[in-house]
Amino acid sequence: MEPPIARTAWAWLALLIALTLSSALCTYCVDGLVDPVKVSLHLSDGRMSFLLGWAYVGAFAAASLPGGWINDHAPRRRMLTLGAALWGLGAVCCALAHSFPQFCAGRMLVGLGQATLAPASFSILADSFPTRLRARIFGAALAAGGVGPGIGLTATGILLSLAARAGIGAEWNWRLAILACAAPAFVLVLVLFFMPEPPRTAHVPQTASAPTADRRFWAPLFVTLLAIAAVTLSDGAQLSWSAAALVREHSLAVADAAKAAGLVFIFCGAAGPLLAGALADLLYRRHGIAGRLMVGLGAVGLLIPLQFFFQASSTPGLLAILVGAGLTVVTGEVIGAAVLQDLAPSNRRGLAASANSLFGSMAIGLGATGVAVFSKLSPSAAHPITHAMTLTTVPASALALVVFLALWVVVRRSDDTKAGLRIAAEMT
Repeated sequence: MEPPIARTAWAWLALLIALTLSSALCTYCVDGLVDPVKVSLHLSDGRMSFLLGWAYVGAFAAASLPGGWINDHAPRRRMLTLGAALWGLGAVCCALAHSFPQFCAGRMLVGLGQATLAPASFSILADSFPTRLRARIFGAALAAGGVGPGIGLTATGILLSLAARAGIGAEWNWRLAILACAAPAFVLVLVLFFMPEPPRTAHVPQTASAPTADRRFWAPLFVTLLAIAAVTLSDGAQLSWSAAALVREHSLAVADAAKAAGLVFIFCGAAGPLLAGALADLLYRRHGIAGRLMVGLGAVGLLIPLQFFFQASSTPGLLAILVGAGLTVVTGEVIGAAVLQDLAPSNRRGLAASANSLFGSMAIGLGATGVAVFSKLSPSAAHPITHAMTLTTVPASALALVVFLALWVVVRRSDDTKAGLRIAAEMT
């Protein structure tokens, strides 16, 4: 009989959800402010796409793998404290920026701070909860990440409306919205000082053949990361440009577009990971890792046809497509994260989570940039932004489907689908 789950484990889950929401607020509040920031700082769509994606992604990518290594060798609570302080400070810098370089510097600070979150979070959760609950626990944590962008967009829309009613000019209303999204980070820094860090799972000493197996785990790790990145590219394209599409192609006010897109992402971010985690754990008990991959295959299989309908002729139609696409995208991300931790040895979990975040952040940057590039190349399209979203996301989702299928075939051929190193040996 397994021992009961400690109360501190649930406390850490709640705190990590709060930290994930805070980091998402600081990252994605800008997505609802594309046009106000663009006008205020006199920027082009190309520069805005850089701020939405690569300014953040570049710093995140540079810090991810070093952050994962440090996480596996240093106190994780300290890493989270530093990270929350950095992403909160970065959002403040964005709110006070008066030029492209200043805003870019703020986005880079947000990226540096967020590089600490995933490795520490997944490592702490993996050490605090049993394997049988892993997909559901990760689903709860990832639901916070999915809800965060929606909350950021919705809060942005509400704050813009309140600022307009208060007579605050356009130059300051978007700045106040970002400052409000930054505030929770500094509160959570104080909370972290009072949280005891859970002990790390004891690592079983390696046998003579274990070093080879440990090296081979990188093969399925990379394959899984490729699938996650392909799915996340679609996420980046939808998150970055949905509000702008509602403004430019459906004539919504900026505040209304931010609120509408935000509610969609709140629903998808909450429902998708929780449902996916529960179903993935159910199938894991019956089929091992292959069962989890079946959920990912089904989700991506549904995602591809939905992405052909981004160019809906009505506002409700586009929002309905965004709901369907959002649910299937986050399902793929949850499955990828759970499988990644199934494959990784206990002393490589932080590094695996960092690699996951690195690939995912780069995919978000590609998604944001891809929409900007394709919309510029097809200005005569009736709906240039949503047309560009289709051109950007469908090839990526097709790649994700192929990679998930290949991984599922390899896992099915394994004698023990719950042993990540056995799978690694077969793939190499």
